Amino acid sequence: MTSILSLDQISGGELVNFGGKTIALAKLSSLGYRLPRSLAIPCHFYQRYLHETGLGDRLTMELGRKVFSQMRWEELWDASLRIRNLFLMTPLSKKLETEISTALLNYFADHPLVIRSSAPEEDSNSCSFAGLHDSFVNIRTLEEQLLAIRKVWASLWSDRALLYRQELKLDVANSSMAVLVQELIAGEKSGVAFSVAPNASDLLTIEAVWGLNQGLVDGSVEPDCWSLDRQTLALRDYRRAEKHHKLMAQDGGLQKVSLSTVEQKQLVLTDTELSRVAKIALALEKEFDCPQDCEWTCHEGQFVLLQARPITSLQQKDPRGWYFNLHRSLDNLQSLQHRIEKEIIPGMEADAAKFASINLADLSDTELLADL
Repeated sequence: MTSILSLDQISGGELVNFGGKTIALAKLSSLGYRLPRSLAIPCHFYQRYLHETGLGDRLTMELGRKVFSQMRWEELWDASLRIRNLFLMTPLSKKLETEISTALLNYFADHPLVIRSSAPEEDSNSCSFAGLHDSFVNIRTLEEQLLAIRKVWASLWSDRALLYRQELKLDVANSSMAVLVQELIAGEKSGVAFSVAPNASDLLTIEAVWGLNQGLVDGSVEPDCWSLDRQTLALRDYRRAEKHHKLMAQDGGLQKVSLSTVEQKQLVLTDTELSRVAKIALALEKEFDCPQDCEWTCHEGQFVLLQARPITSLQQKDPRGWYFNLHRSLDNLQSLQHRIEKEIIPGMEADAAKFASINLADLSDTELLADL
């Protein structure tokens, strides 16, 4: 029976127990890369939770309502909502709660944590699941940490994750989830690096923001973006962001903080830091023998790797990217709402009024064609 383990206790052959994200970080830990202190809760604990609480039988009942592959999206969304609510309403068994609580308190004491998903199918060479399962940042009390673990398990059943599994023809009923628990690193700057740019095989791409990475991941903070030559690391392109705020760990959660005037004008990464991140991305590609997408943060001048995964979109054109748009932050949705209400709809109304003012019967065929 697999126990809760630290990264240095996990071998590369335990993918089925700990998931792709954890296995990748365990390898990086063995190679000496700087990582957050981390514990991995194996998939077996998810299965125990279902069994010891009786939740597994209720999931079987939900899945038995209709053949999954025949569900319309709205039916799938409704089933997903019911299932995730079951996870929120079903506490851990006393035995399981004691085991997890003891491990967290002994290893992390009272340090704020990041609770991440690590499913066995996740971050493989053929499918990344990037962004489909939930992560929770700056979780401080033990009670909130235990709830966050159940929320990560519940995200296995989100509509976007179910759609993705269905598209990949994975067995939904037998899906499982490990959980990666990491010490929160409050970096002054964070970002992602792609060892091969999505649109140019001779380039690598680096994106960076002030503060924590969550704003970049959920789209609420625009990053500075660099494209570098993979061979020489010479700068080939740079896109400067309109920077106004950053995400910081405050008050048991994440808070938007206004940037100082200096931060707004200054590039997030210096030339030296840019080169350092690029070399890390290329080194990871060599270690894993395929192009890598890595997430990092920089604290007091030290770069810390948060995760690394293959860039699956380079191997084949993946039509499933729209699933990622099913997961948006509140700020992102509010910005979209403002654009629709204040720009798109008024623009459509103006165009409609312009078209309505034209009497098509008075136009010649040539004039009508020109108007169209």
